[in-house]
Amino acid sequence: VICLGLFASDTDVGIYSMAALLAEAASQLPAVLRTVYNPKTMVLLAERDDAALAACIRRVRNGVWIGMGCAGIVAACLYPYVIPLITGRPEFTQGTAAFALLMAGVAVGAGWTPFGNLPAGAGFPGTQSAIFLAAFLLNLCGNLLLIPFFGLMGAAAGNAAAQVLTALLLHRFARKTLGLNV
Repeated sequence: VICLGLFASDTDVGIYSMAALLAEAASQLPAVLRTVYNPKTMVLLAERDDAALAACIRRVRNGVWIGMGCAGIVAACLYPYVIPLITGRPEFTQGTAAFALLMAGVAVGAGWTPFGNLPAGAGFPGTQSAIFLAAFLLNLCGNLLLIPFFGLMGAAAGNAAAQVLTALLLHRFARKTLGLNV
């Protein structure tokens, strides 16, 4: 939103802020699962039960992808109809495509969200920090590069790419560092 404010009108910032707020709210659904699965994940890590840990990650990840994928599609389809009812401002429907892209990023990243603490729990807190720093930097750079050319969609693309990158880096960590077949 801050980057968008540098390059876009206040109206565009407001339209994007609504879309981003709702996508962020949706991203908290799989974050709840981190609280639920973190204790189990940590026990399996401590016991070095790699087969059970990999099975848990696959089961939860795939279920979350399906659930958030369906929720994202439904939310993106309803957005242009519900937003004017909620806000009383039909111009907010201009954020529909940005919301759909944000939800796509949320859905792709959501499968790994419950396991965001995996690196720290495995004894690699620096790696966990590096993963989230890389996502932040991609989001920032993506926004600075894309917003001047694509406006709302550039902001959404930078954010979605950062969420996908986080998932990819967590997956790589689980495979390469922990040797988990996930």
